[in-house]
Formats: sequence, C-alpha cells, structure tokens
Amino acid sequence: MTSEFDIIREHLSTNHRDLLLFEMILHTRLPVKNLLKLKIKDVKKLNIGDPLPIFDKEKIAAPSPVVTPEIYTALRSLLLEVSNKDDDYLFKSRKGNRPLSVPSVSRIIRGWKEKTGFTHYKGLPSLRQAQQETLKKTNSPQKNSLPSPGAILPRVQPRTAQEIVYTELEEAIVSGRIPPGQKLVTEEISRMMDVSRIPVREAMGRLEAKGFISTRPKWGSVVNTLSRANLKEIFEIRIQLEPQAGTKAALKVSDAFILRLEEAQAAYARARKGAETIKLLRTNRRFHFLIYEQANTPILLDIIKQLWDKVSPYYHLMFKQSLDRSPTVGVNYHESIVNCLKKKDVKGVEKWLKSDLKDSTEYILKLFDSSSFQK
Repeated sequence: MTSEFDIIREHLSTNHRDLLLFEMILHTRLPVKNLLKLKIKDVKKLNIGDPLPIFDKEKIAAPSPVVTPEIYTALRSLLLEVSNKDDDYLFKSRKGNRPLSVPSVSRIIRGWKEKTGFTHYKGLPSLRQAQQETLKKTNSPQKNSLPSPGAILPRVQPRTAQEIVYTELEEAIVSGRIPPGQKLVTEEISRMMDVSRIPVREAMGRLEAKGFISTRPKWGSVVNTLSRANLKEIFEIRIQLEPQAGTKAALKVSDAFILRLEEAQAAYARARKGAETIKLLRTNRRFHFLIYEQANTPILLDIIKQLWDKVSPYYHLMFKQSLDRSPTVGVNYHESIVNCLKKKDVKGVEKWLKSDLKDSTEYILKLFDSSSFQK
C-alpha cells in the first residue's frame, strides 16, 4: 500500500535537493541547522550504514545517525546533477552559493504539505513521530500476519556493492556523463568508487548484457555508439510502441493518476523556462513514463525503457552542444495529452503522442547531423 510518505516522495522525485532534505529530516533526529551546514565534501563518499557528519555534537544527545538506503539513493541522485565542488553546500539556495536558511526550509516543508494535501502534519516533530509510528506498525507482529519472520519472504537486505556500482554506471551512461565511445577501465572505476574489482566486473557484465557496453579483445569495454540509421530505427519502433502504451493507459485513468501527471507536466513546464538540460530531459521522461506505467503492461514498459536508455546519452550530449537553448518541440503536446487522458480519449492520446515523438525525432536527428556523433 502506498504510504503518505511515498506520495510526498513522488511529488519530490524531480527535485533531488528537496527529496534528500525530506529523507534526512525523516530518517535522522538531527536539527535542521546541522543539515544545512553539510557540504559536498562531507557526504560525497558516504555509503549505506556510514555515520552522517554532526556539527555541535555537544548539543545532540542522540547517537550519530547513519545513511539509510533512502538517504543514499536521494544523495546519489542529487550529486549527479550538482557541480560537485567540494565546498558547495549540499542544500544550496537557488539564488546563490549560500545554504538554505531555517525559515526557507519551513516554507519548503509547508509547500510539500500543501501540494500533497497532508496539512495535518504540523511540522518536523509531527513528521518524525508519524515515521516512527509507521516503523513500529511495520515491525510489530499482527494477529493475522504471516508465520514466523522469513518463513515465506526473506528480509530485505541493503543494496550490494555490485548493485550500487551497476546503478551508478548505468546512470552515468544514460545521462551522457560517460559518453558513447568512452573506454571503461575496471581498475579506474574500482579506484574512483572505492570498491574492489569484483563488483565492477559483475556490473559491467550486466551492462554488456543490456547492450550499454561492448567488450573487444585486447581493447577492453567501450560504451556503445549509435549511427544515424540506428537512431532512426529506434524512433520508428518507439512511435509504434509508445502510443500503444498511451492508449492502454487512457482506459485506466484515475483521479490520482491525473493529479500525478499534472504535477509532472508542471515540473516539465518549469524546466522548459530554464537552461538546465538535465532537468528538462528528466521531467520529460518522468511525464512519459507515468503514462506508460499506467498502462500496466510490464513487458511493453521494459522494451520502451530499453529504447529510451539507448538514445538518452545522445539527448543529453546533443542538447548541451546545441546553440538552440529553447527547442520548440513538445511545447503544447503534453497539455493536449493530459486533456485527452482526462476525457479517456484514446484516439486523441494516440494522435498527440505520435506528434510529440515525430517532432522530437526530427529535432534530435537534426542535432545528430550537425554533431560529432555522425557515422
């Protein structure tokens, strides 16, 4: 069952700074003042289970909190999009290189509660108390619960080093930070991520199986590249599959789904007004995949995701290289798609998804023709 906290996380999913702030508030007893003193250098090497840095220790009676899986995931997502300058504040103000203030955090929390409808939480103590009660209910035995712990389902374990390495490498490739054609050296990755070579080799094996990289004899592993013909073929397949998923979603519309979709569209609209390529592409992807997930067709969804992942590095790199900082593709299509979904207009959803894909295809191929990726 989806909890209130999951709904807040969903709302914050495209705002990595605020999502990390939420997870740290929820999973630690640290005063907000302490969190706002954190800098990139204090946290960038932390792993699950590591203690969080504490300032003014004499004022904090509780033991040092540790990095939970939720904090770790949010932290890695934020570090992927920020400058990574060691002396930058982790929770930096949007208006300059200063940390957020405590009053600013209070306003941000009020915004979360109002947007998600959970105004019954009066503040940080109320949120943290609710989290503790949720954990107690989760961990306490119930009369009609399953037999002894572990008899049917295993305990959930923290992510393994191999899983973390794989996730980080996949994200770096998909986001274009490791560009197509780049050679991957196991020893270098092992040193950068402070792990042994074994999880790196295992992760690279998975990446090769999924088509992200190729291993050449006497050369090593290289991030796969695509030709113009490859890109065009992928788009031709997408324009067949994605409208199909969209029409299935149109038959399963709910009020909660429309609310999430409108929030995703609003985030996309805000990103379009700025000049942050990563945020624009992430919010666009989130909008589309909310629709495709609503179709409840897991195999189709997995195929669509694989196709997006193959072209994603080119989107990131070519958008950054383009002199056109405000591409016109997709300006009105999302709103039209939302309106058709509200009315369960199957043909309308299909029409506007195809138009969106067609225009974005023409735009990206134009960028490809003028870029250094031509084959």
